Amino acid sequence: MKNKVLLFGIAVVMCTLLQYGSALDFIGNVFGNDKVPDNFASYWNQVTPENGGKWGSVETKQDEYSWGWCDAAYNYCKSNGIPFKQHTFVWGNQEPSWIASLSNSEKMAEVEEWIKDYGQRYPNTDYIDVVNEPLHDPPSYQDALGGSGSTGWDWVVWTFEKARQYCPKAKLLINDYGIISDPGAANNYLNIINILLNKGLIDGIGIQCHSFNMDGASTNTMTQVLDALGATGLPIYASELDITGDDNTQLQRYQEKFPVLADHPSVKGITFWGYIQGSTWEEEAYLITESGSERPALTWLKNNYLLRTNATPAPAETPIPTEVPTPTPAPQNAYNTVEAELYVEMDGIMVESCDEGGEGVGYIEDGDYTAYLIDFTDGASEMQVRAASENSGGTVEVRLDSPTGELLGTININGTGGWQSWQTFSGSVQDVNGQQLVYMVYTGGDSYLFNVNWFNFTPGNGVTAQPTNVTTPAPGETPGPTSASTSPPAGGDCTNVPVWTASDIYANEGTRVQYNGNLYENKWYSQDQNPEQNSGEYDVWIYLGPCDSGITPDPTPAPTAVNETPAPTSPPGNLGDTNSDGTIDIVDALLLAQYYVDLNPQNFTAANADTNCDGAIDIVDALLIAQYYVQLITRFC
Repeated sequence: MKNKVLLFGIAVVMCTLLQYGSALDFIGNVFGNDKVPDNFASYWNQVTPENGGKWGSVETKQDEYSWGWCDAAYNYCKSNGIPFKQHTFVWGNQEPSWIASLSNSEKMAEVEEWIKDYGQRYPNTDYIDVVNEPLHDPPSYQDALGGSGSTGWDWVVWTFEKARQYCPKAKLLINDYGIISDPGAANNYLNIINILLNKGLIDGIGIQCHSFNMDGASTNTMTQVLDALGATGLPIYASELDITGDDNTQLQRYQEKFPVLADHPSVKGITFWGYIQGSTWEEEAYLITESGSERPALTWLKNNYLLRTNATPAPAETPIPTEVPTPTPAPQNAYNTVEAELYVEMDGIMVESCDEGGEGVGYIEDGDYTAYLIDFTDGASEMQVRAASENSGGTVEVRLDSPTGELLGTININGTGGWQSWQTFSGSVQDVNGQQLVYMVYTGGDSYLFNVNWFNFTPGNGVTAQPTNVTTPAPGETPGPTSASTSPPAGGDCTNVPVWTASDIYANEGTRVQYNGNLYENKWYSQDQNPEQNSGEYDVWIYLGPCDSGITPDPTPAPTAVNETPAPTSPPGNLGDTNSDGTIDIVDALLLAQYYVDLNPQNFTAANADTNCDGAIDIVDALLIAQYYVQLITRFC
């Protein structure tokens, strides 16, 4: 009886430790489209709609909203009582293309309308990335919102004021990259944060943790940055987390760096940026393979952190209607340029910027589609598609009424050498007349297929209507790095500028390189990306023009990063692993408790049990293992 009572007491203590074992409110992930990802609830307890909440995705055409992606994420959160985080209201990288043609007063009114309409549709949003990347990618319309003004960041202040006005229940966050690995950038970030804090407009600090910052970041630097941001008294939310590497490298990086985030007292939430192979923003950062197997890093995260946060699930709410009726879009003329991003329905794709100007659709995978309402007044005989692909391309199936409807024709898209190296591809289609709902179904291999900028049709009489505002290279012409430009950039002196080579794994903002006699400058970052072929939304090289010095130095390899030796975060040897299965978990603590009360458990390894190194195996050792398991301690004696 005594033994049973003691074991019951131990179980109560351990359950209490499990309940309060983490300071985090959530560890979440993204919805990559309007579908719930496989096994999402098995790992994550917060959702961000990735591209689905960005203004450029929601309102591609003025006053016509596409809420489906956001609806799916919001409804899932409210049905399951977990936090929903909106990303984002204002960001220069994915803003609607139509905003550029408006006056400043009209721009301000449209931004306010966007925030107001969002707030009315999603009144119980938990967190909002109000402004994304103010240090690196401010919106083109920042002057319309107040520009720099008296604070230096008046446009940011105005945006937060509107978010507070129309989303009063949400915690308002700012978000930027390059912070976690750079104390200097953190200080610049704090200038904006303190302005907002003094005005009572900000509730938390977002720090992007993409692999290009995390993979090479030292734990000392990470802690220094978190301490500096935490000194404001605001909670920190790590966002857009992904870490790359082969199985062993990725595991080691997570074991070294994730505890720095998760165990810091100021960090209250972490959002990963994808986890399923083929659906992550960073290709090598996936945590589950296409076959559904966990990579070692995910198994470690699951055993030590996932679904052990402090948040008490909120009562489930009645989801909002899936879609508020919107005006039926006007049909588009089949023979003019039809912009790919102006779809009426889509699955899987994302809207992104085009070097030729405006926007298009990208991140296209096998089975994705877009649909358009097209008016064929003079029939059709051929279709032209403006596309680009760094891979081998794929096929556009042109269908009527549904993704599996009548096949009108196919257009084969070949590789063009880059995601922004645009070419026009043509193919015959069956004659069709009148207003039709046309589906472009994208098929091909396992990786991303191609990007699409625009398309149009040739009338049935064989006369091709010319696309408007698009420059098509002559036969055999290779599009330049800035094909939308009307005159070549001036170039510059390349005498002391290194030649880009494939060994330049990372290039920071402002880095200049030369390649094939031309000068380029990095706008954001580059991860082993050829400057001539990669100047898109995420891997931005700016073409500055030809080198005017005539001198090309030998290639200068990038310096090799020196990694710090991390402080130990796990016990020496196998201490704590009382069943010798290679993992320290609650089973080890329970086996030790059984051993202590003379129940003689099987597979018990006494040599690993003295966790406080006092020469005795007792209940204190079991409690230490339980504390280690829920991250209250990070090592034994």
